[in-house]
Amino acid sequence: MLKALDSVPAGTAPELATAVDQLALVGASLARRIARGGLDEALGAAAGTNTDGDSQKALDVIADEAFMAALAQGPVRFYASEEQDSVVALNETGSLAVAIDPLDG
Repeated sequence: MLKALDSVPAGTAPELATAVDQLALVGASLARRIARGGLDEALGAAAGTNTDGDSQKALDVIADEAFMAALAQGPVRFYASEEQDSVVALNETGSLAVAIDPLDG
């Protein structure tokens, strides 16, 4: 079962704590999906090419979409990803920006 962070260091901005929590929950969910391997789908299937010219796999796209969807529900205004052609505006009232390589870190 996935759960939110139990505690955060004193003085941590609530918006930052929310974003970190969202990142951790998506990361844990993706880890479970990867652990099941090919039981659900062809995670290693080719899915295109990213902006760096690297070959995209289905799992790259799945991870990117999962992080973007989760972060759009919180305090993240801008999302920059290796899998996106440009910065994506998520939440116009958000106060944070996230730059991410969704699968590799």
